[in-house]
Amino acid sequence: MLPNARKSIQKTILCWTIAVIIFGGALSLLSAVYTTKHESTEVFDSTLIQAISLLDKLLPHEPNDYTAVLNKWVAEQSQIHTATLTDYLSKNLDDDEEEESLTYFSEGLAIIIQDQQGNLLFSSLPDHSVPKDLTVGFSQHVSNDEEWRVFSLFDEQRQLWFSSAQSMPLRKMLEMEISTSFISPLIIAGIILTLLVILIVKKSLVPLNILGRDLHLRDANDLTPIPEQGLPFELQSPVSSLNMLFQRVDTYIEREKRFTDNAAHELRTPLAAFKVNLDQDDPGRQSVIKMERLINQLLELARLNPKNESELNSTLFSLNDNITNVIAELYPIAVNRQMDIELKSETEAPQNMKGEPVLVSLLLRNLIENAIKYSIAGDNIVVTLTATDSGNSIQIVDHGKGLSDTQKEQVFERFYRADTSDSSGAGLGMTIVQNILDLHNGSIRLSDTPGGGLTVSLHFPI
Repeated sequence: MLPNARKSIQKTILCWTIAVIIFGGALSLLSAVYTTKHESTEVFDSTLIQAISLLDKLLPHEPNDYTAVLNKWVAEQSQIHTATLTDYLSKNLDDDEEEESLTYFSEGLAIIIQDQQGNLLFSSLPDHSVPKDLTVGFSQHVSNDEEWRVFSLFDEQRQLWFSSAQSMPLRKMLEMEISTSFISPLIIAGIILTLLVILIVKKSLVPLNILGRDLHLRDANDLTPIPEQGLPFELQSPVSSLNMLFQRVDTYIEREKRFTDNAAHELRTPLAAFKVNLDQDDPGRQSVIKMERLINQLLELARLNPKNESELNSTLFSLNDNITNVIAELYPIAVNRQMDIELKSETEAPQNMKGEPVLVSLLLRNLIENAIKYSIAGDNIVVTLTATDSGNSIQIVDHGKGLSDTQKEQVFERFYRADTSDSSGAGLGMTIVQNILDLHNGSIRLSDTPGGGLTVSLHFPI
């Protein structure tokens, strides 16, 4: 796995939990198989013992020809000696499997009677060989390449060997049937348990998902604390740490704003005095004017740092009047440079928007002032106001130097100047424009004007 690959807590928990369920299911299956083998061996062996006990009670103690009695008993033995198995198998197999298994069991059980020397007197399965070395108790015997489990008992009174035998392949088949009957319930239980685990894990991680979604949707300037009430214990520590981080960042921003505000105010007074004492043609006067403009822009930036748009003094105002007033203020500057500013409106009705009119005026002033500054003499700057279903759009078109694609990306950075030969700019105007747009949820797009120049497109949503 790549070191920078994102890990999912939910997937990790589910993978490990499902692995534990599978491992536990495998252990349960192995345990069931072992238990089944052990218990079935005891049941089968007890059946062999029970068959000999019934045989001993059935036959008369006096010497006699047992053939007639035995044939009758053998005809009924399947119902007698399988009684012990019936209850056991019914608990582990369905009805069809139980009936089939009991049939196999009956056919695989042999009753053998031999005299003291081992000569065969009776066998319920005459096609099979009989044990030669008889011993009291359990033993293994091979007949027709098939292994048999044999229980033998010597009757002192009758001087006879009674043996009951059972096919080992039959035993293994029955054990396998019983063992495999556990697989389906285990699989079903595993699936149900897995689905429950998935549901529980997803439900348990809902608070974490909600927290992540709220942080993702939170405004970049919103540093209000996250409510900790009702959060799970595991989330309280990271949320508390986040709140402390928000508080430190907020304190730092407030400190920076106060410093910028205080520094700008402190510098304004001596600069005004310098400006008064310098002659109009003094080169130092232009430096003072540039520094004064920089200080004013720093003050504007400091004022444009509310935590979120809810702190704006938003009112419903006429965008037509706002643009007209800005153009009126800048028109003398345009006339001095032999330029004209034209205002076009797509609709005759007044176009209103909700926001802070002073900030919107500052935004338009910066953009139109840039258009005047970087356009050539005799140019016609066109400002177009358009109303759409989604909001108000403003387009400012000039025919100046324009910007390259790289400059269009960098122009919103602080202190970046596209024209380094211009000594009057400080590189903060477009930063102020972007900040005002962010506070009004607006957007800006820079494109080339056909024939040369820059077209600035603004959009303020409703």
